[in-house]
Amino acid sequence: MEEETTSAETGKHSRNQSKIFNDPIWGPIELNRVCVKIIDTPEFQRLRFVKQLGGCSFVYPGAIHTRFEHSIGTSYLAGLLVRSLKDKLKLNPEYNITIEDKDILCVEIAGLCHDLGHGAFSHLFDLLFIPRIDRETKWTHEKASIEMLFQIFDNNMDVLRKIGDDDYDKLDLEKGSNSKDRAFIEGLILGTKKPESKSGRGKEKDFLYEIVANEENKIDVDKWDYFSRDCHMLGLKHNFQIMRSIKLARVIKHDDGYHISFPISEYMNIFDMYHARYTLHRRAYQHPVNKAVELMITDALCLADDKLMAGDGKTEIKLSDTIKNMEAYTFVTDGVIDRIRFENFEDEKFKKAKEIIKRIFRREFYKCEKKSGMERRVKDSRKAKGGELTKDQKIIHQLIKNEDIHVEPVVFNYGAKEENPMDKVYFYRGDASDKPTYDEVSF
Repeated sequence: MEEETTSAETGKHSRNQSKIFNDPIWGPIELNRVCVKIIDTPEFQRLRFVKQLGGCSFVYPGAIHTRFEHSIGTSYLAGLLVRSLKDKLKLNPEYNITIEDKDILCVEIAGLCHDLGHGAFSHLFDLLFIPRIDRETKWTHEKASIEMLFQIFDNNMDVLRKIGDDDYDKLDLEKGSNSKDRAFIEGLILGTKKPESKSGRGKEKDFLYEIVANEENKIDVDKWDYFSRDCHMLGLKHNFQIMRSIKLARVIKHDDGYHISFPISEYMNIFDMYHARYTLHRRAYQHPVNKAVELMITDALCLADDKLMAGDGKTEIKLSDTIKNMEAYTFVTDGVIDRIRFENFEDEKFKKAKEIIKRIFRREFYKCEKKSGMERRVKDSRKAKGGELTKDQKIIHQLIKNEDIHVEPVVFNYGAKEENPMDKVYFYRGDASDKPTYDEVSF
């Protein structure tokens, strides 16, 4: 449910007012009018048709939520966190750091638009489909998010100017103006691992880049929203108390600069966040059926690529080339598989793609083998008694081709590979940087 707020002075609805979204996770969410204007564009509305978890709904029927509501939730949490940090900075006047209103607005816009660049079935598009088409590609959905956002700015600049509120007047979003606000929003979306993107604000505000996309320790509002939203829609549980962490987070000076930090008493709550990530990967994101469905959709998209044309108003572009043209990319959604199902071409590759999609809806999925099972099968099939293959094994080897097998390495961890992610979290005790002792965190 979306509702426009009413002017207290006139009692009338106004397109210039903020809007309240009734979110199933966070309850009533109020977003400022600049964010509302961004939401009311074709580029953002497209996210209604991009599922958050790709093919996971074939495993968990409730996993039909989209990037649309996740993006709104992320913007909301980003606003909560940055405002809380602003209030807490009053406890450390010696830092001489002020979070301005325009900083807050930029953070909210970045949270809202960080996933604008996701293609059909979310990560399937950028991690499976595009690399299969172009192995040398350096394209990322974050890069596409920035291009799409700048397209929104450029296409709606006149409308944004007419909003007539103080929020927009504070921002410089004009194309070609060397805008620090554009650069700042871009850096917020790209995250903390890209120092070259931190050109929109001074170094003392580097902690702001940890809010939306924190690549240093993976603690950011993007993950806070999708951990909560995914668990809710999948019917899973998590123990991480997000609102508690928001209220306790502070900007603290450490040896390497200012960082968003948590009291040592939050150690176990933060650990529960990493455990939620592990649980979701183990039980949903890397589920064998989900991986099979995503591989099947990828195979179908690759086979049908030349026939899945998208228009930019001037020319028709094949699916894999839409990443070079954001006008055309606006039409890339999960609906591509419906086009494969219902369109007909006298083309053998397209017919194969059509049959793969039919198999998905008959639940005739690719069969997945665990690593240990695959190793055993290869060993048993290659060598029978006396070192020779049996008659049945020879038939199997003649039938199975290299293209019939896909190896998908799956590694489960807590977000820091073989390291302990808790070692990367910034903590404080009192008003100063500190680390928890062994006795405080051992269990």
